[in-house]
Amino acid sequence: MHGNEKEFFRLMGLSLPVPELYPHYLEMLSQRDASIIRSVDEFNEYSKWATDMGYSSLQNYRIDHASQAFASWTKANDPLRDIKLEMVQFKEKDHRKAHVHGLPVIQNKGLLGNNIVLEGRHPLFSIDMAEANYSAMKLGAKQKGVKLPHRWSEFCDAILRIHPFLSRSKVFRQHCFGTYNSKGCMAVQKSFMQAMVDKFGLYEQAVFISADEIVMSYENEFSAQLHRDIYNYIEESDYDGAIGVKTTLYEMYRLDAGDDGMLKVSYDVGSMREQNRRLFGVSASKYYMYYRKYILDQPLQENDIIFMNDGMKAKWIV
Repeated sequence: MHGNEKEFFRLMGLSLPVPELYPHYLEMLSQRDASIIRSVDEFNEYSKWATDMGYSSLQNYRIDHASQAFASWTKANDPLRDIKLEMVQFKEKDHRKAHVHGLPVIQNKGLLGNNIVLEGRHPLFSIDMAEANYSAMKLGAKQKGVKLPHRWSEFCDAILRIHPFLSRSKVFRQHCFGTYNSKGCMAVQKSFMQAMVDKFGLYEQAVFISADEIVMSYENEFSAQLHRDIYNYIEESDYDGAIGVKTTLYEMYRLDAGDDGMLKVSYDVGSMREQNRRLFGVSASKYYMYYRKYILDQPLQENDIIFMNDGMKAKWIV
């Protein structure tokens, strides 16, 4: 990666506990996600392009050009200025701890047929805003008669004219919106999510409500109907063309009694089979140790347990 491994892992939202071990981490990640190798190739192309264009570093391009392009556009257009929102009293809720399971996790086994039960437990059903901060900006633009591209990556390509590798990075998007009217974005998100809660009477059933997500216990027929009803409601409302939602069926497992780290196991709603595994709230020092054990289901290797502590290499005792 020509010395740019830190930038790659940062933009991909991946942990990098020991930078020099990045080939080891990539090999692990590619076992579960073959696209990671394609991403490395695309990143190397991006790196060469930035050099050929005369940028002193990838950070120079990201911070001084790409981020500034977004800042200049929002300053000139300011889609969230004077946005009209439905007045709601936003009510948060978080009872997720009661729905987090202990280990062990059955590896690579999905839900059985239409009996939505795994070891006697019910999965959770999540409804969350797609690209929430960008969706908020699209709503403001729509109210002003301006149609923005459907996806953030398309906006970056068509309007900001920045390199596609950067435009696909969620980390880069979050950084951009951290500099543009974060309170306005949050107000849009809260207004939309509370409107969904009120419209469909979801507060009592919800396990979790935040500014961009509603989580409930999964019930086959009810969840499927709710999914359709929300999509239909959006299509017939002022949110159409601006705000969208995505749904996820999953379970959460706590990895360590003394740690906040968790494993999220997602399922395909159609086949009820395990679709994906992701780690959440896991420190960089433990990330690949848990990745090997709970995602790859393999014996630990030496490099999995090495991390940096006060500038020196250390190991977990396992």
